[in-house]
Amino acid sequence: MKELESIFRTFDHNNDGNLTQLELGSLLRSLSVQPSADNLEALIEKSDSMSNGMVDFADFVDLIAPELGIEIDEEQTRSRGSGAYTEDQLRVLFRFFDKDADGFMTEADLAHSMANVGHALTDEELTGMIDEADTDGDGLISFEEFSRAILRCAAFENNAGWD
Repeated sequence: MKELESIFRTFDHNNDGNLTQLELGSLLRSLSVQPSADNLEALIEKSDSMSNGMVDFADFVDLIAPELGIEIDEEQTRSRGSGAYTEDQLRVLFRFFDKDADGFMTEADLAHSMANVGHALTDEELTGMIDEADTDGDGLISFEEFSRAILRCAAFENNAGWD
């Protein structure tokens, strides 16, 4: 869920907690989806729970989760950061980063994935993220290491609160 929020925040250019049609279009194109203006309008109409012509984070998760194979209940989405990730959700997220599907995430996999969603990382950030998650020191992130790192982040967010 943190990854989805990071993607959302990257494209929420004015930081108002909502994506306009233009911002949603940019986000979807970064994920290799090429929606037409009519498609975008229909997506917003379908998912706009506040009836303000924009998509907030909860709407975005409701919209994108089925495409990623993630099942998230409404209370979890609305509460942001409940930490109630299922193994299936974690596996879908891991596959997003494991570009060559070899069962491990490399620094290059992480860099490529983050750049594709518009959040390029510095070498220092990449190394720090890998070092933090890589508990066996082999330079690769296994699914188990990834899961523990994500769950640690979720636990921290639950204790520290959201911005």
